[in-house]
Amino acid sequence: MSRKFAHLDFDYLRGPSPAIWKTIPDGMADLGYGGVHFFDDFIEHWVQSGVTTAAQVGRYIAYSDTGQTLYSGTDVSVTDPSTLTAGTDDAAAGYDVDTDWDVGTLVMAGDATDEDESAIRTSASFIINKLCLKKLAFEFRFKTETVADATHSLFIGLSDTVPADSALTDVTGDLGATDNVLGFLVDIADGDALRPVYQAASQTQQLKGSAAMTANKYIKAGFLLDVDAAPSKRGKFFINGVEQTTYITQANFEAATFPNDIAMGLGLYRKLPTAADVDYTLDWWKIFMEVDRV
Repeated sequence: MSRKFAHLDFDYLRGPSPAIWKTIPDGMADLGYGGVHFFDDFIEHWVQSGVTTAAQVGRYIAYSDTGQTLYSGTDVSVTDPSTLTAGTDDAAAGYDVDTDWDVGTLVMAGDATDEDESAIRTSASFIINKLCLKKLAFEFRFKTETVADATHSLFIGLSDTVPADSALTDVTGDLGATDNVLGFLVDIADGDALRPVYQAASQTQQLKGSAAMTANKYIKAGFLLDVDAAPSKRGKFFINGVEQTTYITQANFEAATFPNDIAMGLGLYRKLPTAADVDYTLDWWKIFMEVDRV
């Protein structure tokens, strides 16, 4: 795995947000304290196109319709961050946190073909078991070429669905009814709304608020699930390092609608419902799970 970040970043800059990660040392996974950690900032070069049967690509299982391409993004030269003013984008210095610093990215590119789909996912290394889970943290940095309605749909987060043409539903772009997921969803009807979501197989999908995206501007989004947190705030969602006001409660966590005892992988799935050529750029993602040692 890549390790380009030696330390936590400010919430408003490019790297992982202290609001999520300050209580989670990466070394817990390496030392065997019941943790699983995965981080990728996509600095390795790779190109994958038209693999219409799910196949191993590096550390991922990948799928892409003919004409869809997954490739390494272009480096960007920016101002030395040490010259920036804390708490600002410092546009006068030539730096914009929303668009710059995307050195090392994964781009999902389309070819304006109706109902095309592409996806990547790790192995199913994350097992959410309500009896054993202690903490689960996830964050990513991402941008989309368009936020127009009826042009794209996506899910990013934990899923038990292997990348394939049917990972997201045709026409609607929604999750499959039998999917187990925990992450963020953009549905076709509302292209600028990034929605925290969880769903257990054959249960009603649960949406927890919404954050507005802007075309071609990065957004950082993530969650922290902590069974020792207050019952009213067992799961917290974050946008650009800021805690949101909609939570997963203890009652939500214990309900049948929350996935349980299921192995899931970290994935990005997207479907283009119309003949629209929409590019996604994933800058990095990071996930950590801690469980009780029994």
